[in-house]
Amino acid sequence: MTPTFFKSTLNINSEEFRSFLPVNVNFDYVTIAPALYDAERKYIRDIVGETLWQQLADYYSDASHEVNATYDGLIQLMQSATLRIAYFESFDLLAVNLTDSGVQNPNGEATAYRYQADAAKDTLGRQAFEHLQYFYDALVASELRSWSDNDPNHPHKLNSLFRTPQEFFATTEQLPDFRLFLKLRQAVTLAEKTDLPYRIGKTLADELLSRPSEGRMANPVILPLAQRFVAFKVLADSIMHLQAYVSDSGATVRSLKAEGSTGGTAQQTADGRTRHALRTHYAETAESAATQLVVYLKAHADLYPEIEAVVSSSSPHTHLPLNTTKHSFRV
Repeated sequence: MTPTFFKSTLNINSEEFRSFLPVNVNFDYVTIAPALYDAERKYIRDIVGETLWQQLADYYSDASHEVNATYDGLIQLMQSATLRIAYFESFDLLAVNLTDSGVQNPNGEATAYRYQADAAKDTLGRQAFEHLQYFYDALVASELRSWSDNDPNHPHKLNSLFRTPQEFFATTEQLPDFRLFLKLRQAVTLAEKTDLPYRIGKTLADELLSRPSEGRMANPVILPLAQRFVAFKVLADSIMHLQAYVSDSGATVRSLKAEGSTGGTAQQTADGRTRHALRTHYAETAESAATQLVVYLKAHADLYPEIEAVVSSSSPHTHLPLNTTKHSFRV
């Protein structure tokens, strides 16, 4: 398997790799290539979208192209994130040799102490998704609108209450967590397409999701209330599903250890009482925002007459918010 954005000819002595990560000259392209290939397809390609992915791939592979500073910047950020993700996810395998006699230390050499290996892996994991967000932010700032394609679950949709992860976390008053944003993004889309129209009607919801800069829906009261409703509704519904999911073995609890936590840095999940209290708080916050939004729209029914036809005040369903069908969000 050959990665799209790394070349063997540029890594005879790890030259390309070493511009992004302090690896030694013996860092073997052939060994890391399958992990790079997987990382590109599990994380990067899904964020970029097929149209821009192909444009960037053609640009990278053609050495005779005219210089495009935007493409160069995006590719470099993409490579930096991809290399860290690949190394992080393959860390344990790269530390050993797989032979017909089993697992052995590379060339019989002594490996680092366990605490050193754990610290290195934790650092790679943290940097991997920090650099993935750097790439994402640059992608948004580039205004290359073709990258959104027609994927209704794409993270950066033009028709959305949240154009960036920062908007989502500013609404929920949380520290930005790009991995969490990736996990919740389909839930946000679903809430925008179902829960929001159920509360204020499809016409008003569609108009609001287009984020107009002028007109009746450019009201500074409406958008923050709608964002607060959707964001906290998603968080409330996700409390349970972020920890447990349905597998071929039935109801399964996610193992933090299995998902990349190492050493003494493994997180502890909250107990049932704490989860219930947090879910209740999020649900009440969402309900309060929805109520305020509806009250405001009805108080100004001369501008928003469609609200008079909306009779329901509760959510149509409780949905499962995780991207469980996409490996890229099992982080």
